Amino acid sequence: MNELNPVTRFLQWLWSVKVQALSPGMAWLVRILRIIHAVFRDAALGQINLRAMSLVYTSLLSIVPLLAFSFSVLKGFGVHNQLEPVLLRALEPLGERGPEITDNILTFVDNIQVGVLGSLGLLLLVYTVYALLQKIEAALNEAWHIRRKRGMTEKFSNYLSVVLVGPVLVFSALGLTASFRSYTVVERISEIEPFGTLMIWLSALIPYLLVFGAFTFIYVFVPNTRVKLKAALTGAVIAGLAWQTSGWAFAQVIAASGRYTAIYSGFASLLFFIIWLYLSWLILLLGGKISFYIQNPQFVTRLPPSTGAAHEEVEELGISVMYLVGMSYLKGTTLWTFDSLCRELHVRGDLMESAIARLEEEGLLLTTEGRLPGFLPGQDLARMSLSRIRKTVRGHQTSKDPDAQMNSIASVRQLMDELEERADEHLAETTLREFLEKEKEKE
Repeated sequence: MNELNPVTRFLQWLWSVKVQALSPGMAWLVRILRIIHAVFRDAALGQINLRAMSLVYTSLLSIVPLLAFSFSVLKGFGVHNQLEPVLLRALEPLGERGPEITDNILTFVDNIQVGVLGSLGLLLLVYTVYALLQKIEAALNEAWHIRRKRGMTEKFSNYLSVVLVGPVLVFSALGLTASFRSYTVVERISEIEPFGTLMIWLSALIPYLLVFGAFTFIYVFVPNTRVKLKAALTGAVIAGLAWQTSGWAFAQVIAASGRYTAIYSGFASLLFFIIWLYLSWLILLLGGKISFYIQNPQFVTRLPPSTGAAHEEVEELGISVMYLVGMSYLKGTTLWTFDSLCRELHVRGDLMESAIARLEEEGLLLTTEGRLPGFLPGQDLARMSLSRIRKTVRGHQTSKDPDAQMNSIASVRQLMDELEERADEHLAETTLREFLEKEKEKE
């Protein structure tokens, strides 16, 4: 019998050990290692990688229009001079090619003239910015298993805030930090030890803090769900450290890439720029996945999530959703939201989304308006039979491959039909209100 390799043995121990029996520090370490393994497992499935590559393509099209919009806003606030230092900082891993690419981008931004572009050209530029923001939202929603899309009004207000307000806040913070050390009081304090050493350390930490802040802002406001600050900050710190470390490693690779420069000549700068864009987006999405697992530890499992659910699971999910929503309606308690239902029932977002969509199409469920929409019964509870709910969420699931369908034995098929008919007759006699009233009496 072949012995297991050390990695396999470690993973078996990692997922089999009982966290409750460990010390607090060891339990925390085991949870973090499980999350890291789950994130890399999800990355190996390919979706995060594909999203990152898609964002690279969209970024190349939209970076100049986005900076042009940001530049025009920053110019009105008098902080537009900070645009070049930020680009240089972001492209610092590219080494001597960083300033070259920065100059080219800023030249393109300066050359954008709205009067020359015309209405159609201006619309195309706006669309490229919109497409980038939409892809970022879709990628982070994928990491959070969210299938719900924002309405056009909400998208417009959120995206406009990112394009107009975001750059002002970021570059204003950069301007303040840059001029912080020039104040007379600060200079005098720096001459006194140990405050001088502390100021040096603080200056070295400021770039990291700004990256952490930017990543946290993205993780909190971009996904179409409520993200807790603790989860967003944890993912931002890990992703920010990974981004800074990757930047240093990438700079070392660039410094020793003389052969590639000789081969690709003028295209070498573009090639390295694309690779760095890909790494940056990949790290950003992995950080979003970490935030998801921090906020939803019940999703941290050894095996990847299944692609579907059995009929019985789907039916139980639909009836469970209507049970919780109906009970909160009868008792007058807080409405259930999409996220709270997922946490309560320990169900993936895509499966919950599918069940809720079918219940809404049948008119059994209503969604309230707002950033955190809640759910209400769509009809009188006395008119909803359990059989109707069961059939609604089940839908018409058939095999996509006719050759894969099982050959039925007539007598067995007849028996299954009879069992199905009896179940429908029993559930048809009980309404959701009757079911809920019986449960209330037990309490």
